[in-house]
Amino acid sequence: MAKNPSIEELDDASRFNRELKLAYEDVAVFVMSHLKNRSAAMIAFWVITAMSVVINVALWIRVLRTPDHHSMITGTLMGFVILPVALAPLHEAIHYIFLRVAGARDIRLGMDLRQGIIYLSAHRYVISKKSFRIIATSPFIIVNLILGGLIIASASFWLEWVLSSALFMHATMCIGDLVLLGYMEEFKPRQVYTWDNVETREAYFYVSQC
Repeated sequence: MAKNPSIEELDDASRFNRELKLAYEDVAVFVMSHLKNRSAAMIAFWVITAMSVVINVALWIRVLRTPDHHSMITGTLMGFVILPVALAPLHEAIHYIFLRVAGARDIRLGMDLRQGIIYLSAHRYVISKKSFRIIATSPFIIVNLILGGLIIASASFWLEWVLSSALFMHATMCIGDLVLLGYMEEFKPRQVYTWDNVETREAYFYVSQC
């Protein structure tokens, strides 16, 4: 496996261009400005999100037509608030595992309530597009598969509806990861690398000259 360039090598203008310096405080704005990206990552995001909405609405209608169902208020709180919050640690733990597998060691947890984001950053560790693809998509795939399996295995329409609400919410929680991956995919077939400086709260994206 090819070794990633060092931070110093990335600053060699004859080999790489720094295409983006993204301040952590600007992540939400960056994400909103790249929602129309047509990368495979974003197409997958919109397909899964749209499917979760259709499933959620269909199950909501089934629940309303089912006599003696559980409280809809309780279900709404469970599916759209409590379960998504409870899933956040699992989501970040999956990121953490794959960051460690990629070789990162100085991994730090951060939160920006103003932007509504929780994130993990590998301080001053260069990550390739290939590794970033795995790190970014792993929670999206794993958690959504778990929720999908639980929906199929559930014995009641009410619980299926609650879980489908959590599926929708978790899919939307992954949008930042997939937007950043989609941005990196824009430069294919060239090599793309990223690294974070947690102390300055900035992420940098470099693209090879050829």
